[in-house]
Amino acid sequence: MRPGAAAGADISLSYALDINEHGTVIGESLGWIDLGGEYEQVLPRTFVWTRRTGMLALGDLVPAGWVISHVIAIDDQGEILASASYLNNRSQTVVLEPANARRE
Repeated sequence: MRPGAAAGADISLSYALDINEHGTVIGESLGWIDLGGEYEQVLPRTFVWTRRTGMLALGDLVPAGWVISHVIAIDDQGEILASASYLNNRSQTVVLEPANARRE
């Protein structure tokens, strides 16, 4: 166990991959769980961060069955280009639209 760490403490590393003109950040977060001196890596998670909401896991914001494996870019309208799969099928490139996006 690392000095000063409590047993069962989680370790995480998050990094930004892109930011738009509004300051919305997308990125990925890696983590490890301390299991009494042995660390186990948890699956990487993609996220979106804003000053208003803080960090939100993208997997919690998409419909059930979708897994977002990697984020690539975010535009100034908040659309996120990502790699995702549906029900464990092959990964594909998708565009995630903000919930408040206007459809024309």
